[in-house]
Amino acid sequence: MSTSKKNRIIAGVKYVLPDSVCRKLSKIRDNFNKAIYKCLPKLYRYTGRVTKLKKDIEFPPFHKGNKKIKFGPIAYLLAYGGDLSVERTVEATRQGIVPLFTNGEPYLWWVADQRSVIFMDSIHIERPIKSLLKKNMFTITSDKAFIEVINGCRDSHDGFLWLTEDRIKSLHNLHEAGYSHSIELWQEDELVGGLFGFHIGGYFHIESKFGTINNGSKYLFIAFCLRMQELGFKFCDCGLWPTDHLRRMGATVIDHDEFMALLNDALSQESPIGNWENLFSDFNVQEIAKGYLESNKSKS
Repeated sequence: MSTSKKNRIIAGVKYVLPDSVCRKLSKIRDNFNKAIYKCLPKLYRYTGRVTKLKKDIEFPPFHKGNKKIKFGPIAYLLAYGGDLSVERTVEATRQGIVPLFTNGEPYLWWVADQRSVIFMDSIHIERPIKSLLKKNMFTITSDKAFIEVINGCRDSHDGFLWLTEDRIKSLHNLHEAGYSHSIELWQEDELVGGLFGFHIGGYFHIESKFGTINNGSKYLFIAFCLRMQELGFKFCDCGLWPTDHLRRMGATVIDHDEFMALLNDALSQESPIGNWENLFSDFNVQEIAKGYLESNKSKS
């Protein structure tokens, strides 16, 4: 039986090689590329394609992002490198820039032409959550178990490990500086849900949430939004794009310019929250939810 052969040029010399050898050479090449991709990510992926951040806390303009390097359906890469200091992260937030990266990657800073938000007058409460809200099953607290909430979010999102060790350290520093906060859902003495996010003035970015019981994270999300509405917040930032269940709870997508106008207005406001640990101390979620539903019913 004849063996198929193909021409290959190796070191400038033409050779006739069997297919089996060609496949082995191709595999060696692919493995080499993967090793380079893993070991030299800055050089291999991003150099010359987006701005490399330096020590000074300064980001390139929004339009300098590379739309060929995408994350998810709408986000694209603006810059890489720099650090995760409190000052840089706060400045990124002020400009609508989001840090997202996994282990082995440099720090990556993303932007998008659209943004997911939930307006406080457009919260949609689904029937299963309405039933839960009528029951006195849970206790909600804030900033009582920050690290436990971070770990809960990390452990419940195995598909994309963006809560790296460096990012968790950064979140802890932001928490100590008064920017990052956690909301906890308790059933008796057990933590059954949580969310955390970033807060300045009249702005809050819900970064992640988790629940260990059915509809636990949805219940907490709705309760938190109702509390934010009660305090006068106009919207909450839901990130670069909404998941399907966020859409079902009222999240929508707006364009970048509209988001930046909302963001700048919110950042200019004085925070209505004096002490985060007392955020839910006098909050009756059953009464607030009932009033919200009745108000929306009368509008329709």
